[in-house]
Amino acid sequence: MYFGQVQSLVAKRVGICVRRGREERTRSLAGVRLLVVDDDSETASAFAALLQLEGALVATAHNGKQALALLEGNHVDLLVCDISMPGMDGYELIAQVRANPRLAQLPAIALTGYTAGADDQRARASGFDLTLTKPVSLDTLIAAAEQVFFWRGAHAGGTHEHG
Repeated sequence: MYFGQVQSLVAKRVGICVRRGREERTRSLAGVRLLVVDDDSETASAFAALLQLEGALVATAHNGKQALALLEGNHVDLLVCDISMPGMDGYELIAQVRANPRLAQLPAIALTGYTAGADDQRARASGFDLTLTKPVSLDTLIAAAEQVFFWRGAHAGGTHEHG
């Protein structure tokens, strides 16, 4: 199947795990605008390509400064951000996001290459809604995106409709 082949090729390139049998899942990320921030351009591009196959509209940034510029100039529904980046790391980025009244309720997922624990606690305290440890499976990333996107939307008093 072509869809599965594309996923596997992209995923193998950067070590993202793709579980078979996902074709039955509904495309609940269709129309959701995501910003993926990772200083590793191959990782950011791979996540973007795979999430686009799920129907998401994905932009990428490779550092905190680029991410802030994209967030200021565009409507983004969900932030997926690496923690460990040179210059402005993910913790600094989320602090600036949460300090901005227009972005304060933006759902955000932290990605870390370290084991869970201290990073997870620090990420939550800094303002991330959820932390995932890399390598992360595509199914796990999609489930996490759905979880924080719809949870934040419900608790912010708004509804998220896309089309």
